[in-house]
Amino acid sequence: FLKVSGISGNNVVLLNGVLELVLGTFLIIGLYVRFSALILAIHLFGIAFSIGFTPLGVRDFGLAFATLALYFYGYDKYTLDYRFEKKIVS
Repeated sequence: FLKVSGISGNNVVLLNGVLELVLGTFLIIGLYVRFSALILAIHLFGIAFSIGFTPLGVRDFGLAFATLALYFYGYDKYTLDYRFEKKIVS
């Protein structure tokens, strides 16, 4: 894939870091909670399955389930998503 696209491995790692940083920040501030949680859960499941049954793999598997639960739960009254939806409905 990398040879076809012309993207170096270093750039893929940097883009991955930026993606995780942005989506993690969205989760912290409560913006686009369900979308961010779903993307991060899929990403973490991929990492956990590729690493296997190691301490890091088990940790990532737990984090993947936590973000998947957050996707299913959605946002609560303390998030920006809730405030934006409340303004639209009002």
